[in-house]
Parts: sequence; C-alpha cells; structure tokens
Amino acid sequence: PPDQAAREAALDPTRSFLVRAPAGSGKTELLIQRFLRLLPAVPRPEAIVAITFTRKAAAEMAERISDALRQAAAGEPVAGAHRRHTRALAEAALAADRERGWGLLDHPGRLRIRTIDALCLELVGRLPLLSRLAGAAQPTEEADRLHRLAAEQALASGEAEGDPHVARLLAHVGGAPERFVALVAELLARRGQARELLGRASGPGARRDFEAALERLVARELASLAQEAPDAVAQRLPWLAAYAARRVEPDSPIAACEGLEALPGPEAAALPLWRGLAALLLVGDGGKGRYRLRRPGGVNRTVGFPPGPRGSREAAAKAELQGLLELLEGHPGWVARLALCRDLPEPRYEDAAWSVAEAAVAVVKRAAAHLWLLFREQGRVDFTEVALEAIDALGSSDDPSDLLLAVDAEVRHLLVDEYQDTSRGQQRLLELLTAGWEPGDGRTLFLVGDPMQSIYRFREAEVALFLEAAREGVGPVRPERLTLEANFRSAPELVAWANERLAPLFPAAEEPAAGWVPYTKA
Repeated sequence: PPDQAAREAALDPTRSFLVRAPAGSGKTELLIQRFLRLLPAVPRPEAIVAITFTRKAAAEMAERISDALRQAAAGEPVAGAHRRHTRALAEAALAADRERGWGLLDHPGRLRIRTIDALCLELVGRLPLLSRLAGAAQPTEEADRLHRLAAEQALASGEAEGDPHVARLLAHVGGAPERFVALVAELLARRGQARELLGRASGPGARRDFEAALERLVARELASLAQEAPDAVAQRLPWLAAYAARRVEPDSPIAACEGLEALPGPEAAALPLWRGLAALLLVGDGGKGRYRLRRPGGVNRTVGFPPGPRGSREAAAKAELQGLLELLEGHPGWVARLALCRDLPEPRYEDAAWSVAEAAVAVVKRAAAHLWLLFREQGRVDFTEVALEAIDALGSSDDPSDLLLAVDAEVRHLLVDEYQDTSRGQQRLLELLTAGWEPGDGRTLFLVGDPMQSIYRFREAEVALFLEAAREGVGPVRPERLTLEANFRSAPELVAWANERLAPLFPAAEEPAAGWVPYTKA
C-alpha cells in the first residue's frame, strides 16, 4: 500500500504515535499487530493496556489477538503478505509467552483489553475503601432517568428552601418546570466535562476569567477565518460590505461594516464586523440554526443592493457580489467557518447573563448532591461518576496516590482505539496514567482514530482533543503523527469518487476550538 512506511513505523515499540486512520484503512489490524509486537518487549502481558470505547470493539480486539496466537501455535497456513506479517508477530509473541511462562493460550484474560469504562471500574475497584462508591455501586444504562429525578428533586428542595438560584434559573426558562428539569438533567450528564468550570465559576474573579476565555476562543476562530479567506474575498468583500452598509436599515448587522476597507482583524472586538459579512453572504437554511450561501437572486435592496439600470454603479455592485457568491460555491469549508462566527458567543457577559450562569452553577451543584444520594440509595451510578472516581483515586501528577504509583510501575504501553471519541474526563485519565513517563524510558502511547468519524458527542466526546493531542501531546508524551491512506474496504473507483466529492466539504485546516478537521483522502 502507499502508506507502507507509516504502517511499518507504527510497529516500533520504542516510539509513541498518533495515527489518523480513515474508515477502511485497517486500523484494527494495525492495533493488533502493535499489541503483538509489544508482547516480547514486556516482562508481563499486563504491562500493555489497550483501551477502546465499546464492549463490542474490546471483545473483537481480544478475540482477534487470541485467534492470531492460537493459529500461530497450530501452524495454520496463511495467505497474503499482510497476514503473514501478523503471523510472524504472533509467533514472536508466543516465543516470549513460552520463555516467560505467561500461559496466554490458556489464560487470554491476561491480555488487558478494556473499554474506558471498564478500566475506570478496575481502578476504582483497587481502592474500594477510599472510594465514595465503596465498591458497592454498579454502572447503570439508565443514567438519564437518574439525572431527571435528581433535577426534579433539586427543583423541589430549592423551592421549599427559597433558594434564589433555583428561582433565577426557573425564571430564565419561562417558569416551566419541565424545561428546568430538562436543562439541569442535561448539565448533570455533562458534569464531568464541566467539573473544573463548576469549581471556578463561583470563585473571586470568575467572571473576568470566563470573559478572558471567551475572548481567546473568539479571537482564535476569527484568526482562522481571516487566514483562510480566499484571495477574492480579501480583495472584493470589504468594499462590497461598506457599499451595502450605507444602504441597509440601521439595525441590520451589515450596518457595522460601514467604512470597511479591509477584512476585519482577528481580535474579539471585530466580531460585529465578521457578523456583518456573514449577514451579507449567508441566509438561514431551514430555521435550524444552519446557514448557506445567499443565492445570486437574493442580492437585493434588503442587504444593501437596490436595483439600478444597466451600466449604473448599482448594477455593477450587484453583479460583483453575485459573482463573489458564485466563486464561494467552491469554498464550502470557509463558508462553514463564516457561518460559525454568527453563533460565536459575545466575549462579554451582560449582568443578566452572568446572573443566569451563576444560578446554573449553583443549581447543578445542588442537583449533583441529590444525584449522589440517588446513587447510594439505588446502588447504581452513571459512567461519568465512575470516571470521576477513577480520576480522584489516582490523585494528581504533583501529588500521586499510591494507586497511581502502582499503575505507573505496572503499565509500559497504552494503546487507545477510536481516540476521536475521547471526552475531557477520559483525556484527564490518560494524562494521569502517563504523568510519570519520561522521554526514553521505554514507555509508549499509541493513539488511533479518525476525527471525521466522531459519534460520541452525547458521551461528552470532543474531536478537539484529537487535534490538541496532535499539537500539544498528552501529558508529557509527544506522539509522532502518522496517517493511513490505503483503503481495503471499498473499490478504488468508489474511493476516488468519494475523495473528489467530500474533500471540498471540509475546512482547509484544523480548528480545535470548533472541532473541525480537514478531509483525509482514503
């Protein structure tokens, strides 16, 4: 395959990698090959931990590794260079197994292949007396029911006690209890993602810190928008927007562009100008918060382009904008980024908005207390609680617990499948597990995923983490980047057709803040 060099590099047991593996690229086989390659390099098989996100995927990986070992032991014939390579790796692993007396054929459970939730349960179970779960609670698949019940109890107790925060949030949702419960239940489901924010939102200087964070987010997005603007946009759009700004109603967002001579800068203060440009070029699509390019026929008096006789300035300006809109049909990635700026938050909180934010934080803390009591009463917890308990059990990089020190001594290699579906809490877990690693100490991190396939947003997954890992690493580990390109699942003609049509729909560059990724051709 054209990416053979990347596939060979990925099996180096001394290096850490972040592998971008599109659908059909054989990533599961690559994970299996690396796992087999690592076995001869460790004193015990438990020193290798493979993590994935579903029980089905974990079971499949374990079965395929065990099958590779069994077939190698039986000497079953194999065909194809790829399978022969896997066979050679399995034979080397079996040799290590015999030499060190592991008994993997009889005890395949020694292969530590876990879902992320199972790993968290394993960690919590090793310190039952120190865990608030006390080893009694089990994960539930009905977390939504518990979240809603806790939200209902928070509303009832808050009203009974006259809690002003409950009253403020209830007023914010129009006094509708069902909307209050739905909002608080959703926030409870995401409490792992917002754990740090919940702690900071009520402290001194919280509003200033939050506004500074908003400014950074907005500025980063606007910088990308400006950098990726097509040349024709940079040359023609400013004067067209300034022309339109003098002819629209004063309350139109386009009016902010009066006197514009160049594309706005990336600073958060320029957000109204970018929104004005978006209002000129885009229209709502279906009333669902989506936007699309304005059609040439939609260039009219409403957006500052009144009709004029042929040869007039009005007619020329209108034709110029229509031509620019047609050109932008070929830049869907930039158009999508421009649409996003319409929904970027204001970098400053109005007093009323901050009051609601403070109330929401206080109510979520109240609801979380009710949720914990429900966990104790029913002997069931959600996966978020298990993950939080595991993180707490490990301590911190500056103050590691005995458990973290023990795990640090045990684990030599971590492999993570479907890394694009990682949440902030799970990322924190990986950072803790690798906190004591040092360059050249023989320990490796192997992350595999495809940010174009992220599907676990409902479990707090963030594609941005994949991009951040590529740029900044995970904890002290700075993995090398690899990309798989070969596609073993579809006909070449179909792959080429998909590449040609899908590539223009993706942005030209990565944008961690928005979770956007460029297209990777198969």
